Amino acid sequence: MYSKQSVVRLAIVLILATAILSVGGTVLVSSILQLSGEQVAVSADEYASIERFARLDDVYQRIMKNYYETPDGEKLINGAIKGMVEGLDDPYSRYYTPEEYTESQQDAEGLYYGIGVVVSMDKDTHQLNIIKVYSDTPAQEVDLRKGDVITSVDGADLSGMELSQITALIKGEELSQVKLTILRDGQTLEKTLTRRQVTVDRVEWHMMADNIGYIQISEFRGNALEKMEAAIAEMKDKGAKGIVLDLRDNPGGMMDIVVPIADMLLPEGLIVYTEDVNGNRREEKSDAEMLGLPLTVLINGNSASASEILAGAIQDYGAGTLIGTTTYGKGIVQSIMPYKEDGAALQITTSRYFTPNGRNIHGEGIAPDITVEMPEELLKNPQDLTEENDPQLQKALEVLKSEIK
Repeated sequence: MYSKQSVVRLAIVLILATAILSVGGTVLVSSILQLSGEQVAVSADEYASIERFARLDDVYQRIMKNYYETPDGEKLINGAIKGMVEGLDDPYSRYYTPEEYTESQQDAEGLYYGIGVVVSMDKDTHQLNIIKVYSDTPAQEVDLRKGDVITSVDGADLSGMELSQITALIKGEELSQVKLTILRDGQTLEKTLTRRQVTVDRVEWHMMADNIGYIQISEFRGNALEKMEAAIAEMKDKGAKGIVLDLRDNPGGMMDIVVPIADMLLPEGLIVYTEDVNGNRREEKSDAEMLGLPLTVLINGNSASASEILAGAIQDYGAGTLIGTTTYGKGIVQSIMPYKEDGAALQITTSRYFTPNGRNIHGEGIAPDITVEMPEELLKNPQDLTEENDPQLQKALEVLKSEIK
């Protein structure tokens, strides 16, 4: 038996904590309080569940009463929630404040205030690498280049930060400035950029010699699906006899964008399936309509997540030839759970995904059908890369030409 006051206090803490963590503000709390005079009867397990959150409340109360300045209570709560998610030790799980979630949605749609780069964090060195610089953006104007390593943002040390935290530092209000410290060829450079509205197309394409179409997908976000549909239609209208699909340096994106793109390229059957912690399986399938042209796919160590879903399915079906180097190896899926009442959101890893043949490539990546390494000199100076000196692209063209009848 415990005092009514202590148990009610802890019950309130539990209810509040549950409300904070529930999706859409829907809270289901069992009735655990059996009042009898000034005493409350609860089971040991129920009390342990309540007591687990008591320290959180105690720390909050002590800060609010004793901190030498007036604390921001909302900021404290957000910090506590973020800390709980960070306790998963999962770089892909995070809690978004309403402002952060709005920014992430704008980015996903291809419209945001920033500098116009795609960045990736090296899984071994944890360096932040620029893997693409979009045209007509602040990044291009100050000569940021693919291959540059960002070591500091506005003087902040980036070590230990997650990718999402760093990109949040780089973005900001329109016309505000951001100072980047860049490592390039062993030299440290300082670049000051003025943020502005950036609109990006995630798919670019053109016809090459011998009626071969080239399509590059930089991310499976924003207008990627619509642009891919337009690219395929234009390639066919112009009489393309084969397609090079470039997924190099594509960090991934949204499942509901990569699946219909895969459907365009694959025969009828399974595209990908996911399994959650309870063994629940979800399948995504393709219909019988498909590209029907010889296909080569370029991949490298920065091809991740949704890129690997597409590349893995193409490889399993033999619908194209994968050329380049082994992919990143991200075989897990995140779900975003918005809070309707204030616009915040929780993103957590909820399942593993498997290729049609049952491969989970997390931590391993997808090996190409034909391995072609990029020369060290071009890796160091990617701005010097052209279609003519790109050995991976040239191999893709060679394979296509041998398949075109």
